Amino acid sequence: MSSDDVSGAIFVEFSGERPSDSWYHDAEALAEFVWKGLQFGHGGRLQIALLEVYRPEDVIATFYNGGGRPAHLPAIHFLDQSEFVAALVARFECEDTFPDAVWQAVGWLNNDSSIDEVRYLTLMTAIETILHSLVPDASSTLLRKTKFKPIRDALIQALATFGLNHDERDVLVSNIKQINRAPLSQKINAVIEKYGLPSDVFNQSLIRRLNKQRVSIVHQGKSLDDDNLWECMLYAREMIALIVFSELRYKGRYQSYAEGHEQRTLA
Repeated sequence: MSSDDVSGAIFVEFSGERPSDSWYHDAEALAEFVWKGLQFGHGGRLQIALLEVYRPEDVIATFYNGGGRPAHLPAIHFLDQSEFVAALVARFECEDTFPDAVWQAVGWLNNDSSIDEVRYLTLMTAIETILHSLVPDASSTLLRKTKFKPIRDALIQALATFGLNHDERDVLVSNIKQINRAPLSQKINAVIEKYGLPSDVFNQSLIRRLNKQRVSIVHQGKSLDDDNLWECMLYAREMIALIVFSELRYKGRYQSYAEGHEQRTLA
């Protein structure tokens, strides 16, 4: 199947006599929002070949070069598109602004690399994008700064007894100052709590597993020999998908892959 076998159109119509210039701007923003949402649901890039703007005095047609990408583990079944599009429109019309970081995460989610290790790292990058942008209150330290300060000072002071040269001491001091950074697993807990992700699925064991897989790829250039990288990818994708659904305030059917492919319902 060609990656461009998916076809269709998004129409935004004005119900009055003559729309204002601001309406055209809002209409284009709505169409773009729905397009981004459909790309998330499709599981791959949807190419826009033509954009037409109808005004009373003229019609402006803009053609775009490029191609779509094959669907990969779509979050929304094509038979559920109407319900999902309605949710996208409703979210766009909400007073609170939709966070751009969600679409950034979707971009990472839809990476089409053929190398599983690369795809896994992009998934973890999507999770970190969500962490830094949507959960800013997540603790950035393992210990409270006031509790860590005497530990840090004691370790730095102890370096003086080992006869280190200036460069060696500077490197070690820099490393000591960074050891209180919260591990990724602790930050992911904050994401799970904020979005109410199912704790029986996204438990501490899974979080440690995802993080260990990431560390192995980053520092050793390969996935763990005693773990299944594909399963880790599915769990990471599931986490991102549920967060996107939550930000979209979507309630309805979706495709789940983390523990076997099945259709589930968000209530």
